[in-house]
Amino acid sequence: MTQPYGTLDEILSRLMFEKKMRAMDLARELNIPQPTIHRIATGKSTTPHTSTLEPIANYFNITVEQLTGKAPLQDVNSWVSALLPANTQIARQIPLLQWDELKDIDFSKPIQSKQHIVVASDFPEAAFAVKMNDSSMYPAFIDTDILLLSPHKKIKDRAYVLVKLGKSQQCIFRQLLIDVDQQYLKPLHPDLTAFNMRLLTDQDQILAGLIEVRKSYGRDD
Repeated sequence: MTQPYGTLDEILSRLMFEKKMRAMDLARELNIPQPTIHRIATGKSTTPHTSTLEPIANYFNITVEQLTGKAPLQDVNSWVSALLPANTQIARQIPLLQWDELKDIDFSKPIQSKQHIVVASDFPEAAFAVKMNDSSMYPAFIDTDILLLSPHKKIKDRAYVLVKLGKSQQCIFRQLLIDVDQQYLKPLHPDLTAFNMRLLTDQDQILAGLIEVRKSYGRDD
């Protein structure tokens, strides 16, 4: 069941990513079987024993309630130094959104969200994050990747953009190709590229451009 501040697999994957760890690395550090960590991080084990959760929470200097999404990761300063490069002096948070929220958000106003991720203090204002929702951009992006985007990102040819389609109001993430006065949205998946190139129309709206992608270490495949 989804908790108010995220699911166990999302939080653990995020924490491992920020420390640049894989499931096998965390398992080795804690002397826990690697398949156990893998099942938790991929969402296959949603209710592991407290005896398993406690050493994981202690390792990341958080509580079991924070690890399982029952409490927010409020005290960023207590653990952010372990998550950011050594030369980063200050950090802040940006909202982490659900994909189905995107179409209803006014990106010209401050975004409210229950979940956040930590970024460096010089990260662009109004930036936000969202987890990739499908395999349309495989192999460059997979459905566990977290996209960090900005509405103020300067968009150039071959940039990666989040677009709200005018007719359906659906939001999609695509590569933008500019050909003189025409713009096209291109999926990267080899099964889609030949058929799903789409002309960007006046009714479509580019919401944001990609700044950074954070690869999830929750999977070993």
